[in-house]
Amino acid sequence: MTEAKGNGSKRCTRCGVLITWAPVEEDGEVYCCQNCALGSPCLCGRLQADRFNAGEGGRGEIAKEEYEAKKGELS
Repeated sequence: MTEAKGNGSKRCTRCGVLITWAPVEEDGEVYCCQNCALGSPCLCGRLQADRFNAGEGGRGEIAKEEYEAKKGELS
């Protein structure tokens, strides 16, 4: 588990996103979502919302179409 500086928040062991909600815990590690815990591509809705809200050119931003395509692949 990676602690975020100063506030005791946790970061996902796999993708590094700052977790501000109840994490998924697996084998003593903390993950943002079940996909990360399983080693699958992170499609955490909270992470995607953060990326879309970052605005054009924001760090880690992805196109909505790309997100929907990846989401469909796992369904």
